[in-house]
Amino acid sequence: MLFKNILDRISDALLFESFDHKIVYVNHYFCELFHIPVAPEFLVGMDCSNAAQESKQYFKDPEQFVQRIAQIYEQAENVIDEQLSFADGLSILRDYQFFNSEETKGHLWVYKNVSSLVTSLDAMTSQKNFFENLLNNIPADIAIFNKEHQYEFVNKVGVKSTAMSKWIIGKDDFDYANYKQLPVDFAVKRRWAFNQAFETKKSVELEETNHSAVHGDTHTLRKFYPVFEDDKFVSMIGYGIDITRMRQSEIELAQSHALFLSMIEHSNELVLTMDADKNVHFVNSKWTSVTGHELPEVGYLNLENIISVGKKSFINAISFYFKNEKHMVGSRELTINTKQGNKVNLKYQFAKFIQKDWNSPRIIVFFTDITEQVRIEEEFKKNLAREKYLNELKTNFMNMVSHELRTPLSVILSNTELLMMRLQHFRVSGIERYTNTVMHQIDGMTNLLNEFLFVSKVESGKFQLQIEELSVVSFLEDLIKEHYQPWKDKRSIEFMVVGIPVDIHFDKRMMFHIVNNLLSNAFKYSEGKSAPILTIRFLKKKCQIVVEDQGIGISAEDQKKLFQPFSRGTNVDKIEGTGLGLVVVKYFIEQHKGTLHIDSEIGKYTKISLELPYNLD
Repeated sequence: MLFKNILDRISDALLFESFDHKIVYVNHYFCELFHIPVAPEFLVGMDCSNAAQESKQYFKDPEQFVQRIAQIYEQAENVIDEQLSFADGLSILRDYQFFNSEETKGHLWVYKNVSSLVTSLDAMTSQKNFFENLLNNIPADIAIFNKEHQYEFVNKVGVKSTAMSKWIIGKDDFDYANYKQLPVDFAVKRRWAFNQAFETKKSVELEETNHSAVHGDTHTLRKFYPVFEDDKFVSMIGYGIDITRMRQSEIELAQSHALFLSMIEHSNELVLTMDADKNVHFVNSKWTSVTGHELPEVGYLNLENIISVGKKSFINAISFYFKNEKHMVGSRELTINTKQGNKVNLKYQFAKFIQKDWNSPRIIVFFTDITEQVRIEEEFKKNLAREKYLNELKTNFMNMVSHELRTPLSVILSNTELLMMRLQHFRVSGIERYTNTVMHQIDGMTNLLNEFLFVSKVESGKFQLQIEELSVVSFLEDLIKEHYQPWKDKRSIEFMVVGIPVDIHFDKRMMFHIVNNLLSNAFKYSEGKSAPILTIRFLKKKCQIVVEDQGIGISAEDQKKLFQPFSRGTNVDKIEGTGLGLVVVKYFIEQHKGTLHIDSEIGKYTKISLELPYNLD
């Protein structure tokens, strides 16, 4: 009864049967597991040879359950922790023990319900798989070591080969170094870091460099982090981070820094750095060579003490830039006193930058030496003032000469005309030829004075545009009728209109001078030839006025200087002219935003094309 009471309290389902399959003992856990609705004691002595068939419906694979029972009976071999699955999801472990001794003969079946344990194990496995997957996807090689510095886990980043990941478990870094044919120093450094972390209970790091002819040098930052619970060692976590790119960036940064300093040192600009308190921390060699001022060994360079002009605006500009990160409106120029006692004119530009180890931001000041530029500008202003004075003097002189000569010319002209009237009653041989010569020279002098006055007005800016929208065809017809129908040598100009006439915007006074000058030149330089031709063409956005003659022509060399004052063609011989007319023509054409083109050949022809826009806007 003592043993029975003990067996009844065992939480596993127990069934013991004799050789002839009679139930000798069964506990209530067995009845509950197989849903037997009677007390265990009522089952004692019953035949259980068909028990497998009767209870197979409780299992996930009924036929396999029956077959396995028959196999166990036949082989009479002990079974330990054989896993079974019930149809309702229960997980069962089965033991079988065959007894054949004088004291005990029969079969002992033990069924253990391990569903909760399996659920816990599944949860633990799932959690383990989750963390392993997480560790395998972290971009660092991670390993877990035991107290003897042997690998218990390594992620896929650390060991990519599946075979290698299995081999390394239980090995240490000396085994790994030997396997990979690495220098033993590799393992010695890791062991030292491992021991340091273990002894100090603090993380320890070291940097490893791997030399490769194919991939170049690679750098890994490796750390050992000890895990203790209640001062008891649990495990050592080791992880390595690839810092190759970071080391390369540091090298590139150092190279960029050296290049930047080299550029500053060899720059044509004067460069210095300054904080918000206007302390100068750095100057380049150009600054020192130009100004002679160096940074003192102790303290900072005080820029305010050497500024002679523009100090206040410079100080205000610095404060404004630190506050707003933009320049103040203004010239940004100053003058400083060099150490040699000279003055240097500088133009400055700011740029802000920050470095972590500085207490405050700083600015870079770029100075451009404009001393020579200032000198040239001052010289230019003096020359400009001198030129303006000379132009005014020339204009005043031309006005004075024109007016002063016009009065005696008027007196000579009037007296000549009176003389001709008096002498017409006397028959004096050759007198008419002489008087005509005088009249002709008076006309020439008058035309010259008119040209002088015209140029004088143009140069002084007193001749302003007075634009009107007019019919240019009617304007040209009136001009031709009044002055060239016929000309004084009895030739009449040929006028042609091409296209649909359009009213254009122009100044009548200027246009008269332009066309009149071109036509008079065409007649004057084509004496004895066919009459000049005037053509006006109306194009899409502009009109084209062409004056063409069959006269003496203009050489290519003469065309280059044709619009310079007092410049005339080398082949004009005794043909009279001032060399001023085309100067005014060019100016008037430019006022109308037009262009002028010359096409000519010596001794054959000259064609001058003038193009004017319909609307000056």
